[in-house]
Amino acid sequence: MTATDLDKVPGLQPPPGYVTNFDNPPNLNKWMYLTAAVCLSLSIFAVIFRLFVKARILRAMQLEELILILSVMGLISWTGMMIKSTAWGQGVHMWNVPESHVMHIIEFSNLIEVVYCPTILGAKVAMLLQIKRIFVVGKKGTLYWMHEVILWLNIPTYLGLMLSFIFTCIPRKKIWDPSVPGHCASSSASLIASSVLNVLSDVSMLVLPVAVIMQLQLPTKSKIVLSIIFGTSVLSIVSSVIRLVYSVLLTQTEDFTYAIMPVGLWAIAEVTSVTLSGAIPLLPGFVKFVRNGNDSSGQRSGGASHWGAGYGKNSKIQPLSSKASNSRYYPMDSETEAIVHADALKEGDAVPLGIMKTVHVQATYDG
Repeated sequence: MTATDLDKVPGLQPPPGYVTNFDNPPNLNKWMYLTAAVCLSLSIFAVIFRLFVKARILRAMQLEELILILSVMGLISWTGMMIKSTAWGQGVHMWNVPESHVMHIIEFSNLIEVVYCPTILGAKVAMLLQIKRIFVVGKKGTLYWMHEVILWLNIPTYLGLMLSFIFTCIPRKKIWDPSVPGHCASSSASLIASSVLNVLSDVSMLVLPVAVIMQLQLPTKSKIVLSIIFGTSVLSIVSSVIRLVYSVLLTQTEDFTYAIMPVGLWAIAEVTSVTLSGAIPLLPGFVKFVRNGNDSSGQRSGGASHWGAGYGKNSKIQPLSSKASNSRYYPMDSETEAIVHADALKEGDAVPLGIMKTVHVQATYDG
């Protein structure tokens, strides 16, 4: 068939009672533009907010910030590809889309899946690293190994899925042009696998912090508030479950151009939800910063910030000056346990969420 013929032939024969409409067919365009506008705005705002809190308040930019920036860049990239694919007819029933346009939509859909894998991986790795800094103490124990298993299962699995989408067909052109000689593997398995993995990893990222919070010696009300703050990843669970449902429906229909749209929209929502889940826990510290007058008084001498435990760029133990006198310091004999409690804190020393990381300290007394 020539290119001219492909422009005149629908990608799928219309069902009985339907007539092909290339000029002004019903579509899902408004949902594409609305989702892109809302989710990109929220994601970019969440990253800017997170960067501000970590740089201005906590004074501690870390690896997860860089990973998250790259992840949102990936989100912007494949959202742009979806908008371009919408112009070709994505979100339109396939019998209203010329065969030549269907080929472009399939090509873009494959590229989107390829970019999607490292994008969602980056967002989840950033979230997992944040959870580790807040909740995981030391390099042993059930919590530590749960975190490590979740992290190191996500990385190779998503990278493997990305490669499976890249090499769905050899040569790659056969993915969207069946007339090209070569061979292909089914992409349905990879699509379902990525959706199932998303659900499992999202659930694990919800359970991990909430399980720790439930074990803290805090009032029930405080536990509920903290669980809500760190439990915002339930939004990503909802998005990933709905995406899984639409992915299954996609494998059961020939109407690809229409059925692929909801899968992409919920993928955008999922990445946005994970990005927001990493920013919302920083909100209490930001509120406290604003209430204290937007000044830099949160920065202590020596560079350690009182806005978060273990986040200051110079947060190392410093020897006390011989002239130092403070009622919060107590003399210690050898082999004496040092216990820091709430009464030893000045007003304003509390960390944003009321959580202080528990560490074991061994002191050597020279006397």
